[in-house]
Amino acid sequence: DLLRIFEGTSQDLSYLKIDYRVLDLEESNFEQCDLIFIPSAEFMSASAQQKIVNLVKSGKKVILYGLVPHWDLDFKNCQILSKFLKLKSSPERSVAQVEDRDRSFPAYLLGHLRKSGKGSKEILWDQNKCVATRLASGKGAAYFFSFDFTSHKNPVKLLYLEELLKENKI
Repeated sequence: DLLRIFEGTSQDLSYLKIDYRVLDLEESNFEQCDLIFIPSAEFMSASAQQKIVNLVKSGKKVILYGLVPHWDLDFKNCQILSKFLKLKSSPERSVAQVEDRDRSFPAYLLGHLRKSGKGSKEILWDQNKCVATRLASGKGAAYFFSFDFTSHKNPVKLLYLEELLKENKI
């Protein structure tokens, strides 16, 4: 699922004529990056989770997609990112109708999101269940999508991504 979203993101950025690079999360410093797309799963190393938190706090715009990590790679409880985003996820694979106040489009759902405190703002829903959030932190921002947000040639979804990028001055 995450590979399909990665491939779709690459295609959409090409459609929108936006230059991008693929970098290693653990090894790269991201100094030259305005916007960073990061796949997320229920397992993620503590160092990767902390790096994402640091990127947002340092003013970067980060778009995460997938599920919120609960464990590190050694199967130990590790919720650094979950605590920062004040967000949890529950897996649910299905085709959903994702909507905001202005539009609606079909999408492959990976799960639902639950806020666990003040911080993240819900921005998209599937039948009143949250599937996307935004958290502002200083000049940085973190978006979390628990569905395939790439267009797959759907003009409504491509327009949504284009507006999201413009909102973040990309």
